[in-house]
Amino acid sequence: MINISELVKIFEISIPLYFLFIVSGVIAYVFIVWRESVKDGFNANKVFDMTLSTTLFCGLLCFALWRYFEWNKLYNPINWILSIDLQLLCVFISVFLPVVVALIFCSRNKWSVYRVLDILTMGLNFFLFSISIGVYAIYKAENYLFFSLLLILIYVAILRFRGYKFTSGYIFSVYITFVAICMVLFFRNPGYLLFSCVLFTIGIVNFFMRRRIIMDRKPLTQEFLDKIKTLLNRKEKKLHQEELLLHSEDPYLQEGRSTDNSDALDDAILEDVAKEQLDDRINLIKRVKTQVRKALRALKIGTYGKCEVCGRDIDSARLKAYPETTYCLDCAKKLDEQE
Repeated sequence: MINISELVKIFEISIPLYFLFIVSGVIAYVFIVWRESVKDGFNANKVFDMTLSTTLFCGLLCFALWRYFEWNKLYNPINWILSIDLQLLCVFISVFLPVVVALIFCSRNKWSVYRVLDILTMGLNFFLFSISIGVYAIYKAENYLFFSLLLILIYVAILRFRGYKFTSGYIFSVYITFVAICMVLFFRNPGYLLFSCVLFTIGIVNFFMRRRIIMDRKPLTQEFLDKIKTLLNRKEKKLHQEELLLHSEDPYLQEGRSTDNSDALDDAILEDVAKEQLDDRINLIKRVKTQVRKALRALKIGTYGKCEVCGRDIDSARLKAYPETTYCLDCAKKLDEQE
């Protein structure tokens, strides 16, 4: 195996290699949280503010703790704080603090807390993966290699099941519990048991709070859901037929086009305009089909009638008029304004 030095020189400046792994993990965390949040309909600027605030708070707090530990090693070596593993403490802060910041932003912007927590899970997973790979590459610690492989597996599972098999919020609980168990199995550093118990408690509390909200929610009648499902299936088939019909009318695919329009500039311009209008209609149908499939997926996993962004119930009258919607009226207006 290639031996990786603990220091790397960049422009004649020696930088700890582990620091580069941390920076790459932070960049991956910010990008993934921002991308997934925008895909789910959250405000891009506010999400960026949330991730930036989280990164700055975590960085400053971990730096302050590092300086405090170093000071105690020199001037107060019997301080009890030194009995705690600093690296484990920083990892705990990197998991716990983003949750606190996310709760603040969700409260201010009326976002769905559980949906945001699931998105944070994806970013935190890559951050922990980068740190674990860094430790293994530098110190050859095999427990970090096993942990990294498990992180890859759980990220694939999240991509596969988020919003499809599990209701939002449950993935966060499963992930936090997974990290707590891994601390017990792989990282028995000083203080590991305390951190594991705190993370495990957070995961269990989130699970039961999410469960309680689902149980308290007034369900839509099965008759209403069956009717909606029938309407959506019919609409999906109709849209598919319309899309096929429009593709068959594509002026660029008509027989004799190369000979009929080769010397007629006016006809070529009209043809381009018709093509552009046709593409716009096809793109509109594709967007509606995507929304219909999202509604059908929500029906399948039992989240239909719940706003994707804020998590509140969608008015039944809106569902009747627009059955493929997955946004409440307020969030739909905000999304339209952004577009």
